[in-house]
Amino acid sequence: MNKVWVKDCFVMPQLKDNSATARIEIWNSSGNEIMCEAEFLVSPKKAPEKIVGSKQRKLRLQPGANPIEVKIKIDEVALWSPHNPNLYLWRILLKDGKEVWERHNVTFGMRSFTVHDSHFYLNGERIILKGILQQPLYPRTLTHPLNREMAEKAIQLAKKANFNLMRLHIKPAPPITLELADELGIMLYEEPPMGWIKDSEFLEARCKGEVRELIERDRNHPSVVMWGIFNERGSWDSEAIRKLKPKLCELARQLDPTRVIIDDSGEIYPAWLIRGTNIYPPGSYNPILYNDVHSYLTPTNEQVYDHFLKLGKPDDLVFVSEFGAGGIEDLPTVVSNFDEESDQNLQDYKHLQEILGSLEANFKKYNLSQAFEDVSGLCKATQKIQAVNNKLQVEAMRANPNLDGYCCTHLADAGFEITLGILDYWRNPKKAMEAFEQVNQPFQVILRIQPRNSYLEKGCTLTVAIVNDEDSKGECRYEIRIESPDEKIVFERKGAIVVDRGVSYLLTENIHLKGIGGNYKAAAIVKKGGKILAKNSFEFVAMSEPQVRLPQEIFLIDPEDSLRPWLDKKEIKYREFDNFQDRAGQVVISLVKDPFSYLGVCDTLLDVQRAVAKGSVAIYLGSPSTHLAPPFLLDKKKGWGTCVFSVFHYIKKHPIFKGLPSDCILGQEYCNICATETLGQDGVSALKGEILAGCFWYSTRTQKKFGWGADLAVIPYGKGKVVLSELHLVENLGKDPVAEKILLNLMEFTSG
Repeated sequence: MNKVWVKDCFVMPQLKDNSATARIEIWNSSGNEIMCEAEFLVSPKKAPEKIVGSKQRKLRLQPGANPIEVKIKIDEVALWSPHNPNLYLWRILLKDGKEVWERHNVTFGMRSFTVHDSHFYLNGERIILKGILQQPLYPRTLTHPLNREMAEKAIQLAKKANFNLMRLHIKPAPPITLELADELGIMLYEEPPMGWIKDSEFLEARCKGEVRELIERDRNHPSVVMWGIFNERGSWDSEAIRKLKPKLCELARQLDPTRVIIDDSGEIYPAWLIRGTNIYPPGSYNPILYNDVHSYLTPTNEQVYDHFLKLGKPDDLVFVSEFGAGGIEDLPTVVSNFDEESDQNLQDYKHLQEILGSLEANFKKYNLSQAFEDVSGLCKATQKIQAVNNKLQVEAMRANPNLDGYCCTHLADAGFEITLGILDYWRNPKKAMEAFEQVNQPFQVILRIQPRNSYLEKGCTLTVAIVNDEDSKGECRYEIRIESPDEKIVFERKGAIVVDRGVSYLLTENIHLKGIGGNYKAAAIVKKGGKILAKNSFEFVAMSEPQVRLPQEIFLIDPEDSLRPWLDKKEIKYREFDNFQDRAGQVVISLVKDPFSYLGVCDTLLDVQRAVAKGSVAIYLGSPSTHLAPPFLLDKKKGWGTCVFSVFHYIKKHPIFKGLPSDCILGQEYCNICATETLGQDGVSALKGEILAGCFWYSTRTQKKFGWGADLAVIPYGKGKVVLSELHLVENLGKDPVAEKILLNLMEFTSG
């Protein structure tokens, strides 16, 4: 072992004067004071023979640690960025005359990344962060990529999708990931393994150790631009964690004065009315409060789109550091990629086998082969829907001039988070990859139709925005058109616009479509000098107000007048249901969710049970919260699309959905009526009910199986039947023609 060696070398770039300063710790183990000649050389990593900066010093080394600081001016600096990942070598030679005691090389890059005036800046230029979160789990090994090719493939695909940032989540990344990020050019936001750490007597010591070791290991990588300390810890109301945050940020700043520090991702301010997230600019010990948003919302209806479009204010820093999901990976294919014999005892293989077994069993149990060819087809259908949701949400964020960045969750599936990645477990792309490749482009044209489902008679509003992350494009030409379901052009605009950097709203226009009902397509293209700069399209529904004449009148229980005005407008005959008439062969619609809130309604609903037993049909628009009606007890579960791990809703082909997409996962046509509560499918099946619309989600509690729910089911009872619907139909009547069509189809089906 050498008696003199370099224990640590931390190189800090300074773009103001094209220099770099290294903090170096040289260790003398000889036990005596010795003199040493030191030579410090800087060269491009790809051309190590070219010296672009150097310095020589004579050092008097005391026994033990000897900290020194060396500053070198660099000739013709080439900056590091995702587009130009230029790297340098800082080389140290320690010698005594001709005898070389130590050679030590450090890779670094010349770049600056900071936050000021409520924006992020890379090398002095404002940058919108387009991030993808990476969960640190890998096939077979669990802890690291199988090989360099797997690690490189993931980063190359992220870059192909036009991401410029990877968030390395709650675990230090394998060294190969950081080396490739430096070389290929993608920024990193790295975190220690403390995401949801619990309080204990060892909390502070453990956390400080993790922060120190992470930063000291990785602080020379130019790709690392931010350190994250905690993830979603403040919302758990831990006083110890709250007190520890500033201490850990102070430690991180002492270890690295050059990078941005984030204290606790996901602490939204002021939406949760709690502390919010703090961000520390380079060199600063003074935090800035900002909006760090974790927002998992689907389907992307008007409210969700507006949520992302209107986040923040002009003076706010807003970073959506978690959102989105890629859909369920093709589980049969993922499992088949393991070797059944040699991998049979691997934890991840057995885990994924169990998940696939659960999905296959329920696919058969709930007769989903009617809607999907096989389990692979079901998985791919969820990916297609999530690709659309991701695209719409990113478009909303990019059209938001107050937003400074976003980070999709996540790059590849991991563990029980099999619905989130835009790559599967083996790093193969899902449908969302294509969507991000388009929507992350620096120059983008964005279309929006409001309402997304519109009435031909009422018209709609078209909004077109241009987003440009680069320098001014000058004058550009644009073309906008809308095609009807029979491919006729029903709207067209052409013109010129000067495109500067940022968000420019090109057009907002009210449109009355004259055509047939169905799926319309709006498309836009932007050109300059004959070259296409951007193109995009948006599909939407436009229908005439549906009309129907039922063969018999409806009996109604509607204590809050939710449905009655619409029935009057549609001239649908109805009578109030009472307790004194034989109701065999009739249709009864109930809008009572809590019978105990209304005097006498419990008795009325019991009379409905008797009528159904004799042969009537009861339609419950929103199942009652008590088993007094309908005549059986069914558990309700949350069936919302806002679940982190995605709830996927499906519809089977049936007269109730006549004229609408069916045998599919619910797409944007159903974005307003999608159920937010669902009935347990096992309970419905036990009653021999037919599930026409349902949902499923991966259970993170058991981590082994899917949960299943019924959104609309028909259940036999006596000589009649009961229809239970959790779809949001009534509240969308007069607003969404799809809601009207389903309700009218339902009434027609039960009256026939």
